[in-house]
Amino acid sequence: MSPSSHKPLILACGLPLSGHIMPVLSLVHGLTDDGYEATVVTGRAFEQKVRDVGADFVPLEGNADFDDHTLDDLVPGRKDMAPSFDRTVQDVEHMMVATLPEQFAAIQRAFKKLSASGRPVVLVSEVLFFGAHPISLGAPGFKPAGWICLGVLPLLIRSDHTLGLDNDRSPEAHAKKLAMNHALEHQIFVKATAKHKEICRELGCTEDPKFIWEHSYIAADKFLQLCPPSLEFSRDHLPSNFKFAGSTPKHRTQFTPPSWWGDVLSAKRVIMVTQGTFAVSYKHLIVPTLEALKDEPDTLTVAILGRRGAKLPDDVVVPENARVIDYFNYDALLPHVDALVYNGGYGGLQHSLSHSVPVVIAGDSEDKPMVASRAEAAGVAIDLKTGLPTVEQIKEAVDSIIGNPKFHEASKKVQMELESHNSLKILEESIEEIASHDFGLLTKSDEETEDIPVKGPALAVSS
Repeated sequence: MSPSSHKPLILACGLPLSGHIMPVLSLVHGLTDDGYEATVVTGRAFEQKVRDVGADFVPLEGNADFDDHTLDDLVPGRKDMAPSFDRTVQDVEHMMVATLPEQFAAIQRAFKKLSASGRPVVLVSEVLFFGAHPISLGAPGFKPAGWICLGVLPLLIRSDHTLGLDNDRSPEAHAKKLAMNHALEHQIFVKATAKHKEICRELGCTEDPKFIWEHSYIAADKFLQLCPPSLEFSRDHLPSNFKFAGSTPKHRTQFTPPSWWGDVLSAKRVIMVTQGTFAVSYKHLIVPTLEALKDEPDTLTVAILGRRGAKLPDDVVVPENARVIDYFNYDALLPHVDALVYNGGYGGLQHSLSHSVPVVIAGDSEDKPMVASRAEAAGVAIDLKTGLPTVEQIKEAVDSIIGNPKFHEASKKVQMELESHNSLKILEESIEEIASHDFGLLTKSDEETEDIPVKGPALAVSS
């Protein structure tokens, strides 16, 4: 559809990591198809993908312009750290908080460009793009008509009864979670929280932000969680701006089948394995999965390496019943798949379940344990509770999923639930509601006539 001058403009933002920006781009693709004009702020590694969905591109600068493969350069000592909570704390401080000024400056550059139209601009960001926070806290500069935040991760907002790891509501668990809730803000993330407040003050905010994990949930005009309710633990209280929106929309893409596509179509059973786009070593999951299933009768294993041009190490022998490809359209393969073995990314779970495919999860970093616990509680997954599973663990888990119809039945229920939520429609309704209420439109402070500078010690990456 041609762009419409009657629609509000969209400014979308996301961290330059695949799991964060790709869900945003999926929705932006739908918006541009429906006649919206969109601009996207993210890292240069994703510029072509931004343009491919019909949006204009504004790059992040400086330390904010990282990507999946340069994180170790941004966070001191990261490459030597095993996946752990300590590494997550470091990631938050250096990747999300320290880069906030550069993110905010990029948003302001984009707003300045869009302001000439005189049309309302709606800000759409993902939950960990902290550069949107100062806009809700009185910082000088251009202001959007309103802010919509997208939940591209399991819910991070605290509750008396859940920390995102289980649904235990016993008195003992309740007391433990209350203590952990306090520790998250006042001990574990105390440094990041203090730096977050300091940066916001330096940028001219007239209010202090909420706890770093929760500000986006509370301050956004609309918060759209990109999953169905069954993939979240129950909560006693959620903000009034919160809504479950289902998974991101599917888009038709050109599909050129590989030479072995006939093997997929004729196989009695197909198992897909991938480590996503941020694999450190294919020997962590893909190689042991190929080994685990090499003697399975009537089974074809398809391994997707996640990056164009990627290859398995030279010493890996690919079994006869396996096919390996560098990059592949998931939506083309998943309708033929009986089970997915993967490392627990949030988007991968939604993608798989949108085709009613149950999963085996082997992931222990970032948000992957939270994803796995939700998937297992929903009955659609087996959580191996490790990022380095053995051949025996993988074989047993795949056999269990294939041999027990309850996993496919539960996956089908979630698929139907996903289909009852139209995330693009929900987003467009939210955009139009915000624009029609004219929440400040595109305004700026009296003194703000030039680009917002990136200033202050917040730019320094401390060790």
